[in-house]
Order: sequence, then structure tokens, then C-alpha cells
Amino acid sequence: MQILNLPAAAEGVPALQGLFVITMPDCLLFDSYVLPVLQEASEELAAMFGELVRNHRDALRLMGSWSSELQITVESSDRLLLLRELREDFLLVFAFESSLPIGMARLFGRRIGETLQLQLEGFQETSVDGEAEQSPRAARILEFLQRYAPDPHASMMRLALRTGIPMEHLEAPASLSPQALAKVEEAVCDILGIDQLNV
Repeated sequence: MQILNLPAAAEGVPALQGLFVITMPDCLLFDSYVLPVLQEASEELAAMFGELVRNHRDALRLMGSWSSELQITVESSDRLLLLRELREDFLLVFAFESSLPIGMARLFGRRIGETLQLQLEGFQETSVDGEAEQSPRAARILEFLQRYAPDPHASMMRLALRTGIPMEHLEAPASLSPQALAKVEEAVCDILGIDQLNV
């Protein structure tokens, strides 16, 4: 089943050379709409763009800055890149011709982002009867940690050490007790250096 209609979302946008939709925190290509010259490298570009966002988040965290939404602009002589977070689990990357003014690129990025947000609204795991299941709060907290932690691969081990909750329990977040969930939330805030979670 096709989730996104990228050609329709990008219709009428001048100077657009490529549009990538990347899953986070794993930095995998979810979908793309690109010129043939970029097609072959799409998977590798997705990984690099995802890492770029992670690195910027780490730098902002070291500076004591935090935002649930991040936008990065990269300019070169022949291309203008705009990286824009969409939801908590997707990253949009736009490749424009360098002649497009940055303000216009941001406007198009916001407009396309809103369109894709609507297209993704119902995209969740579905149950056997086809109804969307809402992720439990514990699962959303752990996803948030893995997305924003400085070292996503070691984040669960750090969480287990801080909370005293065994890894096998953290890997089944729906089974966590309210007391364990409170410990997890507090530890995630400490690891990320933020005051509270809005998930």
C-alpha cells in the first residue's frame, strides 16, 4: 500500500531536485522523489542526512539548547538543502537548485511538510481488525530516547543501568508498571538533559 504521494505534494514547486522522507532514529529511506542523478545514492544519502540531524542535536544539547523541531539549511554553489523534522519519527530533506531564495525554500518546505503530515496521519501499526493502535506512553518515551540520545545504540543499556529495570522489561514497554514508567521518564529526561517530556 502506498502511504505517500510525493509527486502530488511536490507539484508546482520550482527548482526542486529531490525530496527524501527518512525514518528516524534508524535513518532509513522511507520514500523519495528525486532526479535520476540522485536516485542511485538515495539509501546512502538517507543515512547521512539522518546522522547530520543527530549530530546537530548533540551540538545543541551541549550548548544547553533544545527544540522538539529542528530545521537545517545547507548551501553550496549548485544546491540548497533543507532538512526539516516531520513528526517525531520522520525527517524530510529537500534538494533545491541553489538559485532558489532561502525564504522560498522554507516556505515550500513548510507547505510540503503540512501536506505529508496529513498523508502520514493514519500511518501506524494496525491491529488484526485493521484499526490503528495507539502506541502506549512507555513505548513513545523509549522511541523518543532512541531518537534523541547522543548514542542511540547504547541508550537502552544506559536506561537500564540508571533505572535498575532489566533490559527484557524495557524491551516490552507495555508491561511496565506505573512506578517503573515514572522511573523511566525521569531517567530519560536526565539522559537527554531536558526538564520534561511531551510525548
